[in-house]
Amino acid sequence: MKLIRCQIENFGCLSGESIEFQPGLSSLCRGNGMGKTTLAAFLRAMLYGLPGCRSNSRDFGLRRRYAPYNGSPFGGSVILEARGSTWEICRRFDTKSETKDTLTVFRDGRETTELGAVPGQTLLGLDEESFLRTAFFGGGEPLPGVTPAMGAKLNQFEDTQEDYAAARSALEAAARSIRPARGQNGSLPRLHQRIVTLRQEIANLQDMASSLDKKCSQYRALSAKDAQDRRRWEAQQQFALEQERWDTWCRLRDQWQSHEKHLQDIKLPPPEAEEELRQLEESLSQQENTLLQKENDPRPMKPGVFLLGMALCLLLAGAAAALAVFYLVPGLILGGLCLIGSIVFLVLWLRRRKSEKQRQNSLSRLRKQLWQLRQQRLELLQRWDLPEDTQAKSLAAQRRLLLSLQETCRASRQQAEDYFQTHKPQRPQPSPEAPVTREELAQNTQKLLALEGEMDALEFKLEALPGKEQELADSLRREQQLHHRLAMLYAAMENLDKAQQTMKERYLNPVAERLHHSAALVAQTYGEDVVVDRDFTLRFRMGGMPRSHRHL
Repeated sequence: MKLIRCQIENFGCLSGESIEFQPGLSSLCRGNGMGKTTLAAFLRAMLYGLPGCRSNSRDFGLRRRYAPYNGSPFGGSVILEARGSTWEICRRFDTKSETKDTLTVFRDGRETTELGAVPGQTLLGLDEESFLRTAFFGGGEPLPGVTPAMGAKLNQFEDTQEDYAAARSALEAAARSIRPARGQNGSLPRLHQRIVTLRQEIANLQDMASSLDKKCSQYRALSAKDAQDRRRWEAQQQFALEQERWDTWCRLRDQWQSHEKHLQDIKLPPPEAEEELRQLEESLSQQENTLLQKENDPRPMKPGVFLLGMALCLLLAGAAAALAVFYLVPGLILGGLCLIGSIVFLVLWLRRRKSEKQRQNSLSRLRKQLWQLRQQRLELLQRWDLPEDTQAKSLAAQRRLLLSLQETCRASRQQAEDYFQTHKPQRPQPSPEAPVTREELAQNTQKLLALEGEMDALEFKLEALPGKEQELADSLRREQQLHHRLAMLYAAMENLDKAQQTMKERYLNPVAERLHHSAALVAQTYGEDVVVDRDFTLRFRMGGMPRSHRHL
């Protein structure tokens, strides 16, 4: 047990006193009546309390001696170290009855009831009477005699004396198990080797962590570059899309404008002029057909036929004249027939000449009408600036083509306007940055995947780092504990040796001398040898046999 500090309130001549005990031996030097004995009594009262007293008792006990004259409570607190903990014992004493006293004990700052009603007996293992005869020296004379508690302690000393060799051997074996004299089989060498191995492994893992940091930096830089390249790629794709939309819009616009220009290039007369031209062409066609038919009509009599007929009539007339010479009647008949035939041929010839003249007149009229119609057609074409070979059918076809072109132009214009309203195309501005290819993006992705694999492998290995560090910390703590335990074992052996020597010098040797002196006196008195048992019981020999004697 080690005293640390005590606080005294209204205990005897001490009031409001706070005394700090320094490490080692603390001495209090004061004059007579200044509280040295009172301090010793205060420590005894804190550990064992004060006995009560009656109001009509004449015994001037400790409670009356140290109680204040004004009858107020008195007491204080003491802080001490014992059993590896810090204890604070606080007491308040009543001036008369011990039942009104209060006791509060704190262990490491927390209130506890482990020490019971008598803290000194629990902490020291001695009752108050044994405490007064051993560890405590008050202001009076030491009390004579040995109490049962003291006897028990002496028996423990005697048992310890007998087990000293075994305890020393056990301590040495425990120390050798921690650190052997030679070899590396002890707990401490093995633990030290494990610490060296752990430090090497942790250093390797820390190098891996540094490498992981570098790879993380590379990964972040490559990720930033890949993100930038992908933004540039998206910008390129957007530029290509906008360019495609702009090209589509320009194509639709040019197509629409081309159709409009084509429509503007097509010049057609008004429908009434076209109708007039058609009528003129129909008239021309009819006149030409009529002229062609009249020109191709067969003539009533061809000149060759008329001449052949006249020649035949002349021949017949000659034959009739010749026949009339010989045969008058047949000759006359044949001559009449030849005359009739000649008259008929002459009439026919005259009629043919008349009809031919009429035909020529009709043809002349038709040709004149045909020329007039052609002149009207030519004037009509010249009036509308049309080529001379223009026909009504071609104008109709061109008008149909014009209608189709107008519909196509309207459709292309509507398509261009709809496309413009839908996509809002604008002429894209090319980016000044270098273009990015798919191969570069694929290479960036492959590098990122490779770095991710390496980082995952390093992270998997680094998962063991906290465990290794914790194991190293535990090993270092265990090594410190083993060093502390080894130091405690060495200190215990040293203390054991000192205790052995001290016990021999202070207790066993004086007791042995007294026992030898008493044994000599008994031997002189009884004439026999005297021996002492383990429990300090005297026995002597009579007739060679040990026996006890009550009168001893």
